[in-house]
Formats: sequence, C-alpha cells, structure tokens
Amino acid sequence: MGYFDSLSKMVKESGLTLKEIADKCGDYGVNINPSYISKLQTTRQAPASDEVNIALAKVCKADVDNFRYEAFIEKSPEFLKDFIDKNLRIIRKMSEFYIDTNYENDIPSSISEKTKNFSDYEMVNFIYEEYLLLSHLETDYEAALETKETIKMFDDSMEPRIPKDTLLTVDDSEVNNGDIVFVILTDGSFLIRKYIEIQQKDFTNKIGLISENRWYSSSTIDKHEIKTLRKVKSMTLPI
Repeated sequence: MGYFDSLSKMVKESGLTLKEIADKCGDYGVNINPSYISKLQTTRQAPASDEVNIALAKVCKADVDNFRYEAFIEKSPEFLKDFIDKNLRIIRKMSEFYIDTNYENDIPSSISEKTKNFSDYEMVNFIYEEYLLLSHLETDYEAALETKETIKMFDDSMEPRIPKDTLLTVDDSEVNNGDIVFVILTDGSFLIRKYIEIQQKDFTNKIGLISENRWYSSSTIDKHEIKTLRKVKSMTLPI
C-alpha cells in the first residue's frame, strides 16, 4: 500500500478530524498541526520522523510497527526497495505453495482471501505465525516446560535414533555423560542432542552436543551458554 496511502487509510478509519489527530499527538509529546498531516497524506511532504509516525499510529489506533515499516521503505534508496520487493514476492509465492500443500479442502482459498489486502509487513508476520502453527513448534519452550513435560522433535538432527515429530518426555533430573538432552541456549536457540562431558584440561567448562545425523554439525559449548537443560527420559513414535 505504501506510507502515504497507509496514512490516509488510518486517518479515515480513525473517524477523527486532522485537528483532533494533531491535538491528540500532543499526548505523546509530539506537536504537529493539521496542515502538516494533510501534506503527508497528499505526498507533498517527505515521510515524518519515527517519533511522529509512532504518535500518529497510536492516535489512530493503527498498527505502529506496520506504519513505521512503511515509512522506512518510503525513505529507503531504490536499490533497497527493489531488493526487499523481490524477496517479498518470493516469500508470498513460497507461502502459497506451502499452505496449498499442507492444508486441505477449502482452507487455502480462504487464507488467500484473508491475506489479499495484507501489507508486506502484515504478510511476513502472518507467514511466520502460520509456519510455526503448521510445523507445531513451540515459540516459547521455557514457558511450555513449566506446564508440560512433553515436546515434539522439531527436526531430523537425531535420526535415525529419534525421528522427526517423535514425542519426547523430558524432566529436570540429573544429566549424565551420553544422555539425550533438550537444551535452550542463552542466545534463544534450542537443540536436542547427545550430551558429552569433555574431560580434557583446557575444556573444563565445556560440553559436547552431538548430533546423530551426519548432515548436522555437532558443537562444543561453554556450560554458561546453557540457559535451560532437560534430560530426555522417553519417546513415543507417531503411528
């Protein structure tokens, strides 16, 4: 849609006059006048500052991050606009294919109708959420572990020993050398690997996380990089 069209749309949908919007922006520490907003709507003015855009979106009860994204794109050089546009078109096509092959009946067409008028920012967020839903991944494993002890094997890094989608029972019992563990690292990433204690003198605080699948790399990490560590106790294979 673009920055200027997005502004006009959210102003119209707010039901407020330009004077009312300008006055309410003062509540967010931004002082502008109605004529400035009018110029923004008709593209006679360069996109506003980030501070002003945030205030405008909040006053109009619009999506703040989406509007800020539109402003960023409008201010970007042409080569960056072209690069982002090409990648977003690829993402949209990939999402259509993914949804068509993973949903049944009339669901793909209903999703297509739903996303038809999405902005690029809204589309990327939607795709991210759908991929998580379709692959049954937990977005917050730590929160999940507080309420349940079962997680799903999310990749094939431990095949053939643990096939993808296997249900794993985990707990916080003592982890020993050679155990299979579920690890959340301080950078937010998570792994299911074989736990190996490294006894060498120069590796006192390090452990090995070993993959069964040769196409995945194993790693050696410092113990302080581990945020959460759970022992895999049992597994249930899907039928």
